[in-house]
Amino acid sequence: MQLSDESRASLDRREPTVELPEQDVTAVHGSPRHPIWEYILDARTAMENFSQFTTRTCFYGHTHVPVIYQEEVDGALRRPIDPVNSLVPDGTRWLVNPGSVGQPRDGDPRASYLRFDPASGAVTFHRVMYDIRAVQHKIHAAKLPHRLAARLDYGW
Repeated sequence: MQLSDESRASLDRREPTVELPEQDVTAVHGSPRHPIWEYILDARTAMENFSQFTTRTCFYGHTHVPVIYQEEVDGALRRPIDPVNSLVPDGTRWLVNPGSVGQPRDGDPRASYLRFDPASGAVTFHRVMYDIRAVQHKIHAAKLPHRLAARLDYGW
């Protein structure tokens, strides 16, 4: 399903940064510094973005790669993703990307998502299979670029 004009207009009216102080969370698409378009692909870019939000955790997407960057005194640390156990910030601040449900970019074609516990700040990453062939068929039927369907097989 493609966005209707009404849905697109609704999205255009929304603020690009959402802050939820009661949960100590900020949410953006790209980055806190440039909420729509910036890609956070490395620790240097992550570090440059920590000064752009004040909450404990900032969730972002855009890269479609599941990752956590942890703020450290001398830079940002890329934390390993634990697919089994919850991860808790331990007093540090985080930039967290849950990955992608569709159009992955990390070599794993499964859908990637996370659960967030606002009480503890814990995140738990998950991966699940889905019907990739059915999605590819819908991409072709919508006459979207073939590459969008092809990359689903490989997660790139």
